[in-house]
Amino acid sequence: MKKYAIFVLLLVTSSVQVWPQEVLTIKGTGFKNYTELSLKGYSDKSLGYEPIETLQLNEKGTFSIQTPFKEANLYELNFDEKDFVHLSVKTGGIIQVERKEDITVIEGSESSLKILDFQNQNQELQTRYFGSLKAEMDEAMKNEDQARLGQLQQEAETAVQKFLVEFRALIVSLGVSPEAFYALQYSDFNKELEFIETRLETFKKEAPASILTRSLEKLVYQAKNTAVGKTPPDFRAFDSKGNEVSPELLKGKVVLIDFWAYWCRACRIENPEFARLYEEYKNKGFHILSISQDVEHEHWKNAIKQDGIEAFQHVFDEGNRISGLYSISSLPQNLLLDEDGVIIAKNLNADLLERLLADR
Repeated sequence: MKKYAIFVLLLVTSSVQVWPQEVLTIKGTGFKNYTELSLKGYSDKSLGYEPIETLQLNEKGTFSIQTPFKEANLYELNFDEKDFVHLSVKTGGIIQVERKEDITVIEGSESSLKILDFQNQNQELQTRYFGSLKAEMDEAMKNEDQARLGQLQQEAETAVQKFLVEFRALIVSLGVSPEAFYALQYSDFNKELEFIETRLETFKKEAPASILTRSLEKLVYQAKNTAVGKTPPDFRAFDSKGNEVSPELLKGKVVLIDFWAYWCRACRIENPEFARLYEEYKNKGFHILSISQDVEHEHWKNAIKQDGIEAFQHVFDEGNRISGLYSISSLPQNLLLDEDGVIIAKNLNADLLERLLADR
């Protein structure tokens, strides 16, 4: 009986085949200006890139890094938190990345090349539709020509609609893939939610269990949390005077949560008008919570002074923590909350805001 049992066990064991796990190998050259490389993969839990492997670069700036490959996903090569190369990886194998001055050359990953192509095409669209408008806005702001700024704002609104037609077609052309998910991150999840939901439905049909489909579902759900009629996500932060602030603490007032930055031309044009409305309605329970996406505190403080918005309550959004919570991926954006903390309007210009305040 013992011999028979051993024979059966050997028979069963010999019939089990162990398949080798796929491995992703990324090799690089031309990165001698950096000291450390971190390979990161996109996570559906954090909705961002999480570290996989970290290594020190040699003096020649070459590297070779390996990791088990599980499923199609986005990866990020992070050099000293200063330079980034994004990869779309669909299978295991070897990918070669070379930096030649300001040009990144990738071999062994056709889908990663599509990311580079998307970046280039997006930049071409931005330049074609907004390049001259930005220059003219800068000139009008310098001359404090409010009439011209108003004209340029109207032109910009028309340009945005034309831009979106081509931009969305570019995303659709990438199908259901890591590079398509990467391109969708350039979309505004608040302003383009209907379009993004159509892409989500396609992802769910063609890749229902993928990490990127799960991530896209989460991002859409998060964006819906700031829809009109919703109570926005709560947060705790400290303003420029050291006071704690949150939407919950501001209940009882009509609050404009305004996301901006010193480099946002449209924001800077609107700021003086918002300041006028604040002075007019502050004694009637109107409050402005200004949340900056700036990186440099000095730029932030100078813009506040130049635009005459010192009276607002200001929060410096370190690392875009609050912006991420509210799905803010483009500027300007704002939300108007009623006294109960419920969103009653979004993305208002000064004219629309004034009408709403006057009717309350």
